[in-house]
This record gives sequence, C-alpha cells and structure tokens, in this order.
Amino acid sequence: MKISIRKMFVLLAVVMSLVAAQAVWAHVESVEGPYTVEGTVAYVWGNSLAIACGYTMDPEPVTGCPLVISGMGPAGWWSVNEVTFPAKGQEVTIIIYRVSSSVGDIRYVAGEVVDNGAGQGILLHIPVYDGDVIYVLDAAWSKMEPLAEATISSTTELDGTDCTCKCICKVGGDCTCDCDCVDCVDCNPVGDEHKHGKLGEEE
Repeated sequence: MKISIRKMFVLLAVVMSLVAAQAVWAHVESVEGPYTVEGTVAYVWGNSLAIACGYTMDPEPVTGCPLVISGMGPAGWWSVNEVTFPAKGQEVTIIIYRVSSSVGDIRYVAGEVVDNGAGQGILLHIPVYDGDVIYVLDAAWSKMEPLAEATISSTTELDGTDCTCKCICKVGGDCTCDCDCVDCVDCNPVGDEHKHGKLGEEE
C-alpha cells in the first residue's frame, strides 16, 4: 500500500504532537522524603543502581525489590570529590526521595550516599523547601566543584521586621550571615544547611 507524501507529513505531525503533549503534561507532581535505605547493591548502570531484596527503609516500610535508585550523578561528580561509586555486592546506606509525576510514574532519587560501602559519603541532590513541602531537588553537581568548595545560600525575611537575612554556608561547614538592617537581630541560617537555598558560587 502506497502512502502519499502529504499523508506521511500528517502522520508525522500527529506523532510529534503526541510526544509534545507528553513532554508538557508529564511534570513532577510531588517529592516526598527523605527515606534512609540500607542494603546490598544488586547491580549498577549509568547513574542508577538497584538495592537487592532484604534491604531496610526508614521511616517507611520496604516498597518492593529490587529498589531502583536513580539520580546517582555523573561519574565526574564522584571523581572530583574523590569518592568511589558503589559496586555490586557492597553494603550501602543512601538517603532517597520519592518523586511522583503527574502521569503516575514514581521514581526514587538519591539525595545523599551516607556510606558507599567503603565508608565514604557524597551529597547528590539538595531538597529545596516551600514551607514544609519539597518543590524541587537541586543537583549538587550543577557546578562540578568539590563539595569542600561549594556553598549553599539562603535568604530569610525576619518576622515582625522589614529586614532580610542572607546567609552563605559551606556544605557541612560554617556559615556567614549578613542583614540589610542596622538593628537586625537573630540573623542565622534557618534550619539545616541542606534544607534551604541551593548551591551557589563561593563569595
């Protein structure tokens, strides 16, 4: 059966429109967590790995096995921080987040490897909160700089004042805070350093 050039273009346009519609509508619906997973690596590929049956997950029960964890980051991020990517058979501890899409897909994304099986850890994603709700997971490797040199910035409006507190914190280190008011008090980072802001350049 022959298909005319015109019909081929029409069919192609329909297919492309369906693909575009999926791209528009399949967005992140919610991010839940963090959950701590401890278990044995069953296999690895690309920037994902799978945890074999028998793992533990806190504070929620096991969700099925193997548990596939994505978002482990590019090889360069592990290399620049001199941390070894987990290998098959190693016992690991990983902090993860459950990411649900608007079309019902669920992924488990790595937030931090606490123990890679060799006593090493690495930060992979930083949750950014709106109140108590996580609305995005920032990739820690966005600037491809060692964590020792990376910073997290946060800006907070102080209650009952017109003051704004701006803090810059070393990842896992000290913070420097400045206030835009003369009589500013209690200008400190709000919550833990991984909860607010996102990776920025060092000042």
